[in-house]
Amino acid sequence: MKKYWVMKTFQEWWINFQRDNVIGIDESGVDQDYLGISQNQIDQLLQDTNNNFNEYQNRVFKEFCKWMQTGDLVIIGTGQTTTFNISGIVRVVGNYRFDSSSEPRHIRNVEILKVFQNPLSMLRFIRTPRLELIDEEDFHDAIISLL
Repeated sequence: MKKYWVMKTFQEWWINFQRDNVIGIDESGVDQDYLGISQNQIDQLLQDTNNNFNEYQNRVFKEFCKWMQTGDLVIIGTGQTTTFNISGIVRVVGNYRFDSSSEPRHIRNVEILKVFQNPLSMLRFIRTPRLELIDEEDFHDAIISLL
């Protein structure tokens, strides 16, 4: 079943996403394939004060690496903490993978469906910190509001 997501990222990452047809996340300390990390290793990451990995970050990784699936649609936003500027819409076309040579390192291939040359402010997603699952109605309402 197709899911709908809202993802906030850095403007420079969005440029790279478009060039490489990917979306991605990253976090200091998650230095290998997330799906290959044991629960014991995740617990150690959560306890390590030398990185920013916390319960919220772990949830984002679970959503991105495990729960997001091929066919899902993602609204991409950029902006500061208090803004969400819709920059594009993508369809996930690949499984999660880890690539130590890219930035971000945790990525999925996507098909770029729409790029907004002048990103549009969208208040409904202003509180999205990184990645959020939304329902189909919210996704459609957001798209309709752009017309």
